[in-house]
Amino acid sequence: MPTLILRPNGAGSQEEITSQEPSSGAHWDKVDEAVADDATTYLYSTSNTELQDTLALPDTSLTGVIVSVTAYARCFSVSGNGRGATGIRTGGTIYRSSEQVLGNYWHDLDPHQMFVNPDTSVAWTWEDINSLEVLVYQRWSTASTEVRTTQVYVEVHYRPNTVVVLRPNAAGDVCGIPFEVGAACPDHYQNVDEVTPDDDTTFVKGTTWAGGGAPATAADLYNIENPAISTGIITNVAVYARFKDNADDQYREGRSYIFTKTGGSEHRSSKTQLGVWSDFHVDYANNPTTSSAWTWSEITALQIGANLFNPQRGSGIDFLDKFTFCTQMWIEITRDSITFPSDAITRVTNIIHRYNRDEQVYTMEISLGEVTSDFGLPEWASTPRTLAINQEKMKQESEIAAVVRRTLGIVEQFPGEAPPNLSEIVESGRAAIRRRTMGIVEQFPGEAPPDTDVGLFRREFGRPSPTQPTRRVRATRGGSGGVTQNQETERILRAQRGRTEPRTDIDELRRKTEERRRRRTGGDDFSRGFT
Repeated sequence: MPTLILRPNGAGSQEEITSQEPSSGAHWDKVDEAVADDATTYLYSTSNTELQDTLALPDTSLTGVIVSVTAYARCFSVSGNGRGATGIRTGGTIYRSSEQVLGNYWHDLDPHQMFVNPDTSVAWTWEDINSLEVLVYQRWSTASTEVRTTQVYVEVHYRPNTVVVLRPNAAGDVCGIPFEVGAACPDHYQNVDEVTPDDDTTFVKGTTWAGGGAPATAADLYNIENPAISTGIITNVAVYARFKDNADDQYREGRSYIFTKTGGSEHRSSKTQLGVWSDFHVDYANNPTTSSAWTWSEITALQIGANLFNPQRGSGIDFLDKFTFCTQMWIEITRDSITFPSDAITRVTNIIHRYNRDEQVYTMEISLGEVTSDFGLPEWASTPRTLAINQEKMKQESEIAAVVRRTLGIVEQFPGEAPPNLSEIVESGRAAIRRRTMGIVEQFPGEAPPDTDVGLFRREFGRPSPTQPTRRVRATRGGSGGVTQNQETERILRAQRGRTEPRTDIDELRRKTEERRRRRTGGDDFSRGFT
């Protein structure tokens, strides 16, 4: 679990301690060092009255879930029997530990850990941290006893948003710790599964040792919850335990170990130094059994627990009724940060069709479009050109219309047979259509030519038989556009789609006229229009 350490950087709201060493400078810079300098710089007093300083701390811009805030102090009493405490000021009120008796040596006071803000009784916020002040507390109980403080600081224990926390939820393979307050074996896991530690309310407790021989030891293992999130690469697994012992201060050598089992193998951490309730942890960047990166299936099968030794110091010393305790266990899985979109997104493409006039085919070009948040299509990347009919286009259409009118006039004069000079008329029409088509292609290079005016062909060209149903068919060749055709023409068009050389409507007119002339049947004439 990451820890933010905050050290004094300015005067706080309260300053009651009377003296400092050296005398120059401010109170806060006598207790701000990262490594305690003990008798070099310190604050001191010789009063039987409680004296308190509160000191400002730097602001932070960190994010994540704040698990706890812990205050620390390092003190000394010249002739013993001095009193000290650790604490903070938040919301305008001082909150501290109980007084602790000081000896005539430098030592760290028992830390004061707070899992919620004592002023609001709810979880800490980063705004609370930025308004926090750390406490220096001193009092003597014997006349002329000088009490000194050389170092104070605050630790903020927090959990990044990418950390997955799992706690015991079932008995594991071992239930060997002999004593408990709470659930008995095999349900010891219920004594160590709380989110906020209850310390002396529920716990498991090791055995005693009366001296001589090896110290007694006992162990538990617990299964843990399955992770609700099982994505991302696991970069670290930290196993946590909250331990203490009840040995006398000078003999605090009760030993506890964090115990794990993975892949059929058991692993034990190095020895923890005990005293008051404190959190300890061991980090595993890789699975200790495989020496490879963790997998989520290995996390699911992992067991964690405690291995408790009784307090002991040397052979032959009686430590009857001295125990080591465990009140809480959990693991924290750190995984690579994954950013999930807050809204559903879709990535789309621009699809552009371009007409290849040499091969008379369409090609499709794809380009990456924008990203939107609600599955909508993006703003189109290009603006289509306005296909306005200019003077040249109108001239070309008039020329085609004249050819059509001339052709129709000849057909009416010679019903049932091919009109004279038909080939010349057809060639003239084909040339006009080519000019028009080529002109449009040049005007719009690389794109499909626009459709021919459907209305023009319907007015000047299409006269379907009243006995045959008609249907509009979209032309697929050379930009000739949509025309009114009957079912016979649709059949012809379908047959022509397999050809390698596309034909124009004038081509079709020529072929059909020549075919009818060959047949010389009186029932087939041109009076019904083009079919």
